[in-house]
Amino acid sequence: MSSPFLTAEELAGLLRVSAYTVKAWARRIGPDALPSYRAGKRVVFDPDEALAWFRETQRRTPAAPAPRRRLRRPRRIGSGRGRGGRRRGPSLPSGAPGDQRQGGPGAAVPVAGVVERRA
Repeated sequence: MSSPFLTAEELAGLLRVSAYTVKAWARRIGPDALPSYRAGKRVVFDPDEALAWFRETQRRTPAAPAPRRRLRRPRRIGSGRGRGGRRRGPSLPSGAPGDQRQGGPGAAVPVAGVVERRA
C-alpha cells in the first residue's frame, strides 16, 4: 500500500532541490513554512499542499538582490610581534643618536665589575 504523503527526499526529487532545502523550508516558522506533518520521527508532506506552497512562494520574488559585501579581516590588536612585543627598527651601534641603551634615569651602569643604578 502506497502512502499519499511524500518524504523530504521524494519531494526534493519532485521539486528538483536538495532534501536539505526541503527540510529547511519545513523548519521555518509562520506563513513562509512548507506545510508538513509528523509521522513518528519522520516529517512527511502532502504533495498537493507542497506544490501549491511552492508555486506561491516562487511567484514572490525579492525586490532586489542584496549587494554582496566583501568581509574584512578582523583587526589585529598589538604590533603583531607575538605577545605585545615592541616593533624595533634596525639595530644601532652603542652610543649612536637614538640609541636607547645608553643610560637614562634608572639605567644600570657597570662600574669596575659592579652594577650600580644611576640616581
